[in-house]
Amino acid sequence: STTVFAKSIESQRKDYLVAQKALATKQYKTFGKIANTLKDYPLYPYLRYEYLRKRLWKVKDKEMVDFLTRYKDLPVTETLRKSWLKLLIRRKHWQTFLDNYTPQTDLTLQCYQLQARMKTNNKTFLLEDIRSIWLTGKSLPPQCDAPFALLYKSNLMTNDLVWERIRLSMANNQLSLANYLARRLNPEYKKLARQWANIHNNPYKYTRKPKLEDTTMGREILAHGILRLAKKDVAKAVKRLDALKDKYNFTSDEIAEIERTLAIRAARDKSPLASQLLDEINNQHVDEKIFHSRLRTALANHDWPILKKWTTGQAPDIDFQMRWRYWHARALEETGEPDQAKQ
Repeated sequence: STTVFAKSIESQRKDYLVAQKALATKQYKTFGKIANTLKDYPLYPYLRYEYLRKRLWKVKDKEMVDFLTRYKDLPVTETLRKSWLKLLIRRKHWQTFLDNYTPQTDLTLQCYQLQARMKTNNKTFLLEDIRSIWLTGKSLPPQCDAPFALLYKSNLMTNDLVWERIRLSMANNQLSLANYLARRLNPEYKKLARQWANIHNNPYKYTRKPKLEDTTMGREILAHGILRLAKKDVAKAVKRLDALKDKYNFTSDEIAEIERTLAIRAARDKSPLASQLLDEINNQHVDEKIFHSRLRTALANHDWPILKKWTTGQAPDIDFQMRWRYWHARALEETGEPDQAKQ
């Protein structure tokens, strides 16, 4: 029986290649006859996939749905679904599109899904879902315009929401998008957005004597300016932060976040200030990035005593606990404590 089975598989393999060739040369009748004898062959689903992919315009919805359902775990299935969804859009078959839509990373398809819900009057949580896609720090495809127009007319569109997207845009260095969004703000917010744009473009000049109130938003804009300045000159950014601390009541969390980012930037730039800035960070604020920056800086400077200090005590994060202990042992070894290092 083993020999018969082997022959059967060998025969199927040959038939599979013949079917592939028939499909490539558009001999669909020949292809269909051979394919029907290969339904228990492991690669049969791929024959069906190629057939459906090449005849997408002619395939009936039921055939496509059957394939997508039966072979949902096949690696190529989602590629085929995506192509079919795009065809359904061109045909304006909105309900079929919705019935067969699965979560997509493609923003254009995401926005078509919102459009389809508008066309079919399926408005449950529609505005909330539009808001989720709108709230990003990058420009979005024109297919999103119709759903966004609906959002702009709704009560969900507030100054705070626009400001949240401006915040994401500035963090993503998308100044033109931030300026475009600022048109939707009331005068008070609009003035803040202009000040933010000035500080973004020239952080050294506009953080020197800022005309910003001591509010959460004002301090956020200044923090952005300090970190922009740090990209050009960490030392100037540190001095500017010290000067602004006297005029603005930054919270301890705000200061900790700025100082962490300055320290990481200093380490990345191999600044002479790197060790000092990294050392000033409280261990409770040490995360993966700070630990990595400290390690690189100490090793680059052959500064084992400071690495010993930085790894003394319990690691604040379990994810790098083992590395923390390893480098503590290495630092002990290099600073003349071999017995403790072995322990």
